[in-house]
Amino acid sequence: MITSIAAMSMNMHAAKLQQSVEIAMLKDTMEQQEVAMNQLMQMVSNATLGSNIDTYA
Repeated sequence: MITSIAAMSMNMHAAKLQQSVEIAMLKDTMEQQEVAMNQLMQMVSNATLGSNIDTYA
């Protein structure tokens, strides 16, 4: 009985740790995507100031 309780506790701790790591990785990925999108928007806004974008190139 005690060993099964200990095993369940260890499994729960492992699951919580895995979830925490996954959330941290997801947050990092989302932050990287946000930076990339901001850079892309800045690049597009700079390209449209006083010049045309050649869509046939």
